[in-house]
Amino acid sequence: MKMTELSEQKRRFYSTVLPARPNEWEVDEVFERLAALPGELRESLLSQVEVIWPISHSLCFAYLAEGVMALRRFSADLLPEWVRRILSVYEKRGLAGARGFMADVDKLFLGPMRGEAGVGLDEVSAMLLPYIRGVSGCPLDLDCAAIPGTDTRTIYLPEFLDQFPERRKNVLLYKVLVTLQWGQIASRLYSEVISEVISEVISEVISEVMG
Repeated sequence: MKMTELSEQKRRFYSTVLPARPNEWEVDEVFERLAALPGELRESLLSQVEVIWPISHSLCFAYLAEGVMALRRFSADLLPEWVRRILSVYEKRGLAGARGFMADVDKLFLGPMRGEAGVGLDEVSAMLLPYIRGVSGCPLDLDCAAIPGTDTRTIYLPEFLDQFPERRKNVLLYKVLVTLQWGQIASRLYSEVISEVISEVISEVISEVMG
């Protein structure tokens, strides 16, 4: 019965991704992993294929492979939100970034949902980008790196911050880091403005941390 159900789900997968013709070995490999799940969970996981496949075939295969492990950590009703976050990370940081996000479900997906203090760059980038572009007047971009830095066009920040026990302080830390990197880019051109903005942001953080 299980093999019949699995074969039918594989048939529907091929139908969903038409007119693409994925490599048979890739499909077989991912369905071998999916076989470890109960039929209804496989169905839930496969229901998102039509959302992800048109965006990236490689991302879709990675999602199915990682999804087997992810569904051991959260219920199927969270899958749409997980997929939304995956696509958001993919848009900003590509396949490697999305793989990293999917691989650490507890820290990067479930932790913030539980209200834990840590915060990811993908969660705050929608706030940070308008902020830094507004104060700098430059079309700066954000990306991940282990150590904050910049190449003058992109500001690189840690993927995740949990230095403080309160979430809002970690959000403010991101704001400080992005402001300081902008200061390094433009200090000779906008020294007075930068000094004022940096002082204001740092004062805000110090007030929050010490308060």
